[in-house]
Formats: sequence, C-alpha cells, structure tokens
Amino acid sequence: MKKIEQKHLLDTFSEKLNTNFSTYCDKYGQEKDIHRFITYILDHGLIPPSAIRKYTVKEIFDELQHRHEGNKTQVVNLIAERFNLSARSIWNLLKKR
Repeated sequence: MKKIEQKHLLDTFSEKLNTNFSTYCDKYGQEKDIHRFITYILDHGLIPPSAIRKYTVKEIFDELQHRHEGNKTQVVNLIAERFNLSARSIWNLLKKR
C-alpha cells in the first residue's frame, strides 16, 4: 500500500513541477530545455545545496583522479582550491559517497 501512495505522490510532484515549469517558461517567453529546468528547480530550492556540493565534488573527483594517476591528496587539494572549500570538507564529502 505504501508504494502505491509513494508512486502517486511522485507522479503528482512530477506533474505539478512540469506544469509550473511550463507556465514559468511561457510567462517569460523562454525555451523549455534541460538547462533552464535545472536552473528552475535550483531557484525553487528543490535540491538542497549539500546535495549539489556532494554530487559536484564526487563527479569532479572521479574525473580528476584519472588525470592525476590516482593521487587522491593532489586531487582533493585541487578541488578544495577550485571551489574554495577546505580539503577536510572535501575528504568528508568523499567518505559519504
């Protein structure tokens, strides 16, 4: 029973989000594309900053680690500098993945 309720909630969320996004784009004469949609959901606070930070750090870490021959400390320091975060906070984010 819970899965049905959860599915209904997700379907309703998706429907409302799509409708509101379309209305927003129509109101401001903007094209409906993925980049604008991402901006829309970020502007409306639907993705917490901590999730954005965690996802971005993980993706950049994986990308840079291949380029720097697996030197994790060097990669963490590069990410910390790039995003103005402490190396410790980068390590903490990576531990949680």
